[in-house]
Amino acid sequence: EGYLIPMVMAIGNHETNKSEGSFEERAPFFYGFFPQGGKTFWSHQFGANLGFIVLDSGHLVSHEEQVPWLEEQLKSFVPLPFRVAAYHVPLYPSHRDYDEGSSAVCRQYWLKPFDTYKLSVGFEHHDHTFKRTKRLRNNEVNPEGTLYVGDGSAGVMSRDPKEGLWYMEKVARDSHFWIVDVSDSEMRLRAINRSGVFFDETTITVPPASK
Repeated sequence: EGYLIPMVMAIGNHETNKSEGSFEERAPFFYGFFPQGGKTFWSHQFGANLGFIVLDSGHLVSHEEQVPWLEEQLKSFVPLPFRVAAYHVPLYPSHRDYDEGSSAVCRQYWLKPFDTYKLSVGFEHHDHTFKRTKRLRNNEVNPEGTLYVGDGSAGVMSRDPKEGLWYMEKVARDSHFWIVDVSDSEMRLRAINRSGVFFDETTITVPPASK
């Protein structure tokens, strides 16, 4: 009847504890409320146009362990117009240091497959700010590269983003979430704040040769 909103959840540092044992013991609330097949990384195709990959940014499963599977999933989604990934720790942080351990590890293991298979968007979190990067590939600005948006600022106290980051297009201290509309030719992303105002928007289009 339209009373439920389906949710696809990526695990983060707040969902784990310091216990030893099974994944269910180490992340009891994550698995209790969102079992999602018992895994912390998986993929799903939404409709005819979007391949969606969820990753574990080292909370229960190492980055390195997910690489062969990640490459396989990205490759399988190449025929689709758009491929996106969601995970907690950002490759391109807006508040924490660029060389901070977790972000550096993410780039070490995931950046190459993202670039090789032309990931459209990386949905990033953890830093509690609003951010939209420039399009990036091979750790450089590239108009046909991946867009990274985030940084996990819905329902939490927002933080001050760093200014002057070479990879950033726009940053702000603004609680928000993203609304994403996908067709066979474009992906439209709009950021809406807690006052209901759309304050940022961008569109990714499919190159004609890729349609």
